Amino acid sequence: MNEDARRLFLMVLITVGFMLFYTTVIVPRINPPPAEDQVQGTEAAGPAAPAAPSGDEAAALAGSDEATAEAPTPPPADAVDVRVRGSLYDITLTTWGGRIKSMRLLEYPESKLKDSQLDGMEKAARSALAKARAGLAKSDPDTTAPVKLQQLSANVAEAELELRRVAFLRSWLASDPNLSTCEMIPFQGPTQGHYPPSVSLVDANGEPRVLDNLLYTPSIEGDITLGDDEVVLQLTAVTDDGLKVTRTYTFMPDSYNIGVFVSVENASSAEALPAGALRLSYGPDVGLVPVKGFRGRAVLSPATAARTASGNTYLTWEKKPHAEPTHFAPPVAWTAVCSKYFVAAMAPVGESADVASADTVKSAGEEAATLQVTHEGLAKGDAVSVEAVLYAGPKDRARLASAGHDFSRLIYYGKLTPISNVLYWILQVFYRILHNYGIAIMCLALAIKIVFYPLTHKSFESMRKMQEDMKRVQPEVDKIKEKYRDNPQKLNKEMMACYRKHGVNPLAGCKGSFIPLLLQMPVFFSLYGLLPNAIELRGAPFFWWVQDLSQPDPWILPILMGGSMYLTQKITTPPSPGGSGQEQKMMQIMMPVLFAWIFRTLPSGLALYWLAYNILTAAQQKLTHRRTVAAA
Repeated sequence: MNEDARRLFLMVLITVGFMLFYTTVIVPRINPPPAEDQVQGTEAAGPAAPAAPSGDEAAALAGSDEATAEAPTPPPADAVDVRVRGSLYDITLTTWGGRIKSMRLLEYPESKLKDSQLDGMEKAARSALAKARAGLAKSDPDTTAPVKLQQLSANVAEAELELRRVAFLRSWLASDPNLSTCEMIPFQGPTQGHYPPSVSLVDANGEPRVLDNLLYTPSIEGDITLGDDEVVLQLTAVTDDGLKVTRTYTFMPDSYNIGVFVSVENASSAEALPAGALRLSYGPDVGLVPVKGFRGRAVLSPATAARTASGNTYLTWEKKPHAEPTHFAPPVAWTAVCSKYFVAAMAPVGESADVASADTVKSAGEEAATLQVTHEGLAKGDAVSVEAVLYAGPKDRARLASAGHDFSRLIYYGKLTPISNVLYWILQVFYRILHNYGIAIMCLALAIKIVFYPLTHKSFESMRKMQEDMKRVQPEVDKIKEKYRDNPQKLNKEMMACYRKHGVNPLAGCKGSFIPLLLQMPVFFSLYGLLPNAIELRGAPFFWWVQDLSQPDPWILPILMGGSMYLTQKITTPPSPGGSGQEQKMMQIMMPVLFAWIFRTLPSGLALYWLAYNILTAAQQKLTHRRTVAAA
């Protein structure tokens, strides 16, 4: 194999190695271990939401008894809905539980959902369920490791949950085919009655007493339209044993922030309530339609997150669930349940700011972010309360920054987030001028090419010089090959002596070409984290067939990108002097095909960037070559 083929082969190995290293090491779906001094262990607008299918209907929709969803407790006949409509959302609260029944984001359409996608989701869920059940059937409880049994049981629960999701999504899609608005409430709400936020009293043993199945009396009835002033809605209920529960929501104009204040007062004449805690919880998901990551890239849906007041952020992007909660001692900045593009985050405020602790749970169908305030017991007339700001909306930088409470830290692109932030800022500058993210990405490629121009120019010059040096000594090298063709050790020794004699370094061009490539890899991987997870690119069209730059284009752009890579190699890699160059030609075909295949599953915006960058590289090499010929 000649030097050119070796160089191309080494380029393939380095590039693929970097991609594997990045997806498995740099941005793995992990749960970073909390610091011991901060975290205690577990020991210490459109149409209304469709009617929920009953438990039997859900099972029938799923096709078998696999969909064993618990049926929600039916609301009493006198339960009513209170609708709050603002410029950003359309919220429906129910007096049965005093929770949010529906939250439609008016500025964001729902993710595209087709019957074929649902068929694929159902097929994958049934396959996973069959595999997990078969694993459980073969496992002996006496000899199988408890961790494996727990994982298999979790896999069964997750697959059953996905089947229930598919069943509900089919009925939901039939009720709103246009998907004109994005629903923030998860499907477990209408199907199982798990509407957020949930309120419960927790005793000293950690056992919760849920206060959701109560009929609340609203302070405002009917529909509410937000104007320039905030609106306060109070809902009150009294339990059979005399506990007065008050939920107060404060809706703010032109903001996704919602004030939440919950208090429980012992209004009975009974003995004091024992020590415990008041818990405010949001979960188990955000949104109806699941959005997966790309090739192991976070973010999985759903994920939980928390941030301590000291500034440490902890994320649970990992695929492996953990049923036990992760506890964060007070004070905490916020706790959240995240999807790829949307988030529900709660920040303790007021008297709760310094005393509220946080918990996150990541287990199939039970994901939750909670705030908790302890009490030493409630005598008659005593009360315990928790106050928070709930941000329920998009992971939009401007919105999160204006919401305050350090919510902007919820935007996470991986370990290279600082570089991604710089690229995002540049991308936004181009978009504000051009009003098309596809063209803005191409301009970003041009800007990066200009920044790296000195390095790539030096690389091209180094390769050109190496080719000239090799061409100069090629006749003598051919004689050495012919003379020592039966003695490989002597051949190598004489060839190296020849190179030293004429001052030729055959690795100079290789080194000069790889260093610029390696320096550009962090930029590429930063784009790899940015483009699929920036909500600004969600549904952003380029032109013609590319209507969503955050989604893969399985054929056209990857083929064009592969073609541009082949063209760039043909221009930037001169033919091997004195040889047939068959290995080189083979590598010039293999690498574009490999990259085109990889880019089939990556965001189309990333393929567009690489296509533009390759074309610019080829143009730069042509320009360099012309200048060299003119100078000669």
